[in-house]
Amino acid sequence: MHGPHEQLDEDYRRRPQIRRRKRVLRARGRNEKHGEEVTGERIEVIHIVDGGSRNALLNQFTADASGCPVFAGPVEATVFGNVLVQARARGKIGSLDEMRGVVRASGGVTQFDPKNDAAWTEPRARFARLNRDSLMKRR
Repeated sequence: MHGPHEQLDEDYRRRPQIRRRKRVLRARGRNEKHGEEVTGERIEVIHIVDGGSRNALLNQFTADASGCPVFAGPVEATVFGNVLVQARARGKIGSLDEMRGVVRASGGVTQFDPKNDAAWTEPRARFARLNRDSLMKRR
């Protein structure tokens, strides 16, 4: 077992993975297949945090357009993150799973399941065409 600072160093080395997940969040409205093309990984769920998680309509649209469940919240994710990293560094919390458990137990997360998939068929196709055309122009 290693100390808290080694764990924080390990977390820092994982930053590319964190950035990749942020790109996934920015890919709101893209379907699972397209998200998989962007990240190289299958997207099964989307997490929206901080102020954007307050917009229930946008969260539902994101779930509908992507075909993935959306977990919105906590609204103060930045504060949670700072406090939890400090608690982990001081040895008060032992693992990332424990940190996630604290956030889940806070009750500040709402789930939005995909609905009304048919209404998103044409917009998804249009988005895919625009995205494909944009990628071709870059080459």
